[in-house]
Amino acid sequence: MESGNMEFGKVEPGNVEPGSVESGKMEPGRAEPGSVESELSDVYVAGLFDGEGYMGIKNFKGKTYLRYRLAIANQHKGVLELIKNRFGGNIYKKDNKIECWQWEINNKQEAINFLEKIIPHLIVKKEKSEEGLKLIFNTKGYDKSR
Repeated sequence: MESGNMEFGKVEPGNVEPGSVESGKMEPGRAEPGSVESELSDVYVAGLFDGEGYMGIKNFKGKTYLRYRLAIANQHKGVLELIKNRFGGNIYKKDNKIECWQWEINNKQEAINFLEKIIPHLIVKKEKSEEGLKLIFNTKGYDKSR
């Protein structure tokens, strides 16, 4: 095959399975363990979180509650939609000079599920994320979704 003629990941119209990554409508828990969607998604999302992510945990209402927020900002809304479909959370448009979107989780169980999936693949934020997971898991948290 001549170089330059290879096509990777080409999706033909009508050839996209509903609920697939290509459709942009991946349902949480839909990917089979060991599948490309489940294995690569955790690694890919961990890379995004390592580079573009944010984790904030702070006292809220005194020392009774912790408020936590996990977020990833990106100019490509589609990739954030895939993350939202897989892990939950919400997407907001950020007020920037350039069009930018932010996916975030404020729900305790979603935060735990997200961190448990990506921590094994983190490099830069691994230690802080492990500490954050322990705090979230072991304390009563203020859950914004209530």
